[in-house]
Amino acid sequence: METAAERRKRKLQLLCDAVPGGVRAVADAAGLNYQTLTQILNGTLLPPKKDGTQNPRSLGDQAAEKIEDEWGLGRGWFDSHRNLPKALGGEENGSNAELLDLALQSKEDDGGETLFIDYWDAQGSCGGGSNNTETKLKGRLTKESSWFQRYKIKPTDALAIRANGDSMSDFIVDGDIVIFDTTKTTPRSGTIFLIEHPDGLKIKQLRRDIDGAWVLESRNLNKGRFPDERIPPESTDMLVIKGEFIYRQGG
Repeated sequence: METAAERRKRKLQLLCDAVPGGVRAVADAAGLNYQTLTQILNGTLLPPKKDGTQNPRSLGDQAAEKIEDEWGLGRGWFDSHRNLPKALGGEENGSNAELLDLALQSKEDDGGETLFIDYWDAQGSCGGGSNNTETKLKGRLTKESSWFQRYKIKPTDALAIRANGDSMSDFIVDGDIVIFDTTKTTPRSGTIFLIEHPDGLKIKQLRRDIDGAWVLESRNLNKGRFPDERIPPESTDMLVIKGEFIYRQGG
């Protein structure tokens, strides 16, 4: 089975082959070192570990995200089986369900410790609510240890689910994988949370009104289709927060 490092290398080569200017153009656009990307593609080995083993240089999370952003690939492109965008000569992608499963395959150590986030078979609605009467562990989302250090979270405190709907589409789009910190359940105005709602799980941005009410805001200008929801002060005990948003990536 192809490891995550191998997949990233293969897809980096695919991108470099499609872009005029090749590796240098990809590196320059993302503000990365041209020689580093060349070493990744050539399989250059890292310095030996204490046990004497050596791993090939691989594309890290930060570098991958910079390239994804600069070339309009969408977050998580390197870790999925999505094709190149049409603008770069790619074809239409297959089913979203298949892409989601492939993105959850485990990976081997590629130079840094690899940790896992539980991924649950539940959808966080960015719309009218996602009814999840039952949730079960679907798989594990892999992240390097440096990712957890960067976002200051433990793997056991992270929860990943798939966004459903367009009510948050100026930031979180339908099909995104969204990660929450389950230790942070205190409401804060202007922050996005995963909320337990009578209609099911909802991903919403909270806003505190002057009278003490909490507003579940949609980040979509079409308020007729995606209206905000107000919880009056006397009913704030109904606001059950499952976690605070920390990260999103393309599904």
